[in-house]
Amino acid sequence: MFPGDESKELFDMQHGMYGQVCVALLDAACKRYMAAEETLQLKTADGEAVRALTQFDHRVLQGAHDLIAAAYRFKYLNLPLFPEPLNPQNIELDWMRFATKEIEKLVADPLFCRAVIISVIHANTSQGRAAEYTMEDTLRNRYYEMTQGGSERWERWKSQNLGR
Repeated sequence: MFPGDESKELFDMQHGMYGQVCVALLDAACKRYMAAEETLQLKTADGEAVRALTQFDHRVLQGAHDLIAAAYRFKYLNLPLFPEPLNPQNIELDWMRFATKEIEKLVADPLFCRAVIISVIHANTSQGRAAEYTMEDTLRNRYYEMTQGGSERWERWKSQNLGR
């Protein structure tokens, strides 16, 4: 994703927690969406679809997960002058804290929040894919330093992972 992004330990740990982070992202977006409906005292078709969710295609959130995960690796690899060896328990906790805080900030943006919802309830449709692109654009702008610093790698990653 960016120059120096080669920590197999971090990749493996994040891969092992992929499901938790995707569920946390969807859960936060659903709660925010439901709160908006309640505040406005209205029910929407999308809200009904959210309330009816019992499972979802995690793949529609994979791009968002991967960018958030890369942002964590970018932070971890670029901040410490003398990084300590990875302690699996500490690093898992730190990753979940980071992901949770990022998710809270991201779903505070109504466009991103709605994009999460739309990508899930309209998975694998043109509307769902458009929502995935909205999430990608939001994250690419949020992590500008990381994605622009290695734009060649970003383009390669995007074509391999998002098919564009």
